[in-house]
Amino acid sequence: MRNVIYFLVGIVLLALTGSAVFLGGFLFDAAGDSRVAGFVFQPNSLAERRIGRPIPLEELSEQFVRERLITKFMSEYFYVIPDADNIAQRKGARSVMAAMSSPDVFADWRDNVAPDLEKMANDKVLRRVVVHDILKTDEYYSVNYDLIAWNRPNMLDTVPVVTSGVVYLQILTVFELDDKGQSKAKADPAHGIRNAINGIPLNTESFLRDGGDPAVIFKFTVTKVIK
Repeated sequence: MRNVIYFLVGIVLLALTGSAVFLGGFLFDAAGDSRVAGFVFQPNSLAERRIGRPIPLEELSEQFVRERLITKFMSEYFYVIPDADNIAQRKGARSVMAAMSSPDVFADWRDNVAPDLEKMANDKVLRRVVVHDILKTDEYYSVNYDLIAWNRPNMLDTVPVVTSGVVYLQILTVFELDDKGQSKAKADPAHGIRNAINGIPLNTESFLRDGGDPAVIFKFTVTKVIK
């Protein structure tokens, strides 16, 4: 009799265990609830690849905006990639270099600097620009920079050639220049936004959405370069 009782109790315990397992699986479907949430930290110069929302322009100081624009100008003035078509594009009337320069500065760069950049590009040279210090004098901004050039393509053991220099920039950030180099206004914020480029109306939102360079939209013009 005792063995029969033990047998029946075992069946009941087995049923209770099976019920508990079934109830647990019903309440929590591990296969259906599992997920992988990956987070990758990828710093990048493109806003669309950076973590976090862009900072509104009105929260940035004029000095911050101006120094970034100076750095951008220096890069456009000196950088080289192994592609001659890149130089041809930068020499165009609607290029970033043209938008950030007065007509005289752009003409001087196109005639006296761009040919050397084009030769370097044809020789497959890669050169980047690093700006260190930007100091304001009475009339100019003194910019200390390094040019880091890799003169031998596809050679992983190549040591770059570093050349240091200083340029003095005369910058007009409170006026936008017309096609003749004359100021269009007399009182604008230093980080004001253009409403036209070379007399052509500019829709900033559409321009940026279509991949336009953000440096172009600012009322920032280099009027003189002294090397």
